[in-house]
Amino acid sequence: VCNFATKVKFWIRIDDAMDVFAEHGVAGMVGLFFNGIFAASYIIGLDGVNQIDGGWIQHNWKQMYMQIAYIAAVTAYSFVVSAAIAFIINKIPGLHLRASEEAELLGMDDDQLGEFAYDYVEVRRDYLAWTPARDQPETTEHQIPQGDRHGIPQHSQMLEGKAPSESDSQGNEHTGIGGDRHAVAYEKAEREQRTLDG
Repeated sequence: VCNFATKVKFWIRIDDAMDVFAEHGVAGMVGLFFNGIFAASYIIGLDGVNQIDGGWIQHNWKQMYMQIAYIAAVTAYSFVVSAAIAFIINKIPGLHLRASEEAELLGMDDDQLGEFAYDYVEVRRDYLAWTPARDQPETTEHQIPQGDRHGIPQHSQMLEGKAPSESDSQGNEHTGIGGDRHAVAYEKAEREQRTLDG
C-alpha cells in the first residue's frame, strides 16, 4: 500500500522526494485502521495488566470508528502544525523552502555544494525536476557562469527554455569536473582536450 502511495505526489503535484507521506503517513493510517479490525483482548491481556474490548474480530464494532476518528485527528494535526512550521521557516531570511528554478535544473548538489554528488552513476538528469516546461524560450541569459555549469549540457538548454537534446548513453557529457576530489579526472580531461585541439 505504501509503495503505491508513492504515486500520490505525482497526482497532487507536490515535491516529496523522500516519500514521507507515503512511507509514514499512509503506513500510520493503515496501522491504525488494522488495529481497529484485528485488535484482540487475549493478546493485549498477556501482560496481566491491560484489558481492552478488542476490535472488529471480537465484535467491538465501535473500535473501528474510533480508529477512523484518530486517523482524521492525527492527519489534521500533522497538516496544520507542519504547514505552520513551514510558513515560519519560509519567512526567515536564508531559510526558504523552495529552491530557485535555476538551482532545481542544475541540481541541488551542484548548486549548494558545488559538485555532482553521484557522478559514479551514469544517469541522465534532464527530467525537468518539478518545473513546468516553458512555451516560449527565455530571452535573457541565465545567471550561472559557464564554468560553474555542472552536470550535462542539456541543463543549459533547459535554463534557456529550449528543448533538451538527446544525451549519449555513455555518460560522456558531464562537464565541470573540477575540485580536489576530481583532480585526476580533471587533468585527464584536460590532456584529452589538448590532444583533440592540437
